[in-house]
Amino acid sequence: MEFYLEKARFYYHGHNLTQCLSNLELSAKTPSAFFDQVALRQEILYCRALCYSAEFDEKPAQPVLKKAMDAWFEVKVQFRLSPENVYYQKAVSEMQRLGEESSKVKG
Repeated sequence: MEFYLEKARFYYHGHNLTQCLSNLELSAKTPSAFFDQVALRQEILYCRALCYSAEFDEKPAQPVLKKAMDAWFEVKVQFRLSPENVYYQKAVSEMQRLGEESSKVKG
């Protein structure tokens, strides 16, 4: 799990969103070797949301917007008991930003 998550981060920072999402999928399906399963799941959710936001920024379209909003909603739910958490706060700000952008996007 950890290996694929790190590869996903590498691809995200290299702006290869397809490979990032592919490695996140592999990471979610692979058992954790060293770290807490819950914490790694949270990292996967956060990284997936970042990818979908970046994908929306590159190609603004309604289906991509929905994926991004859904992904950030999952992050927000995951951290709902810790509103001071940086991932929760990022989810709130991204959902707000994407909501503002949604009026500019056509189906």
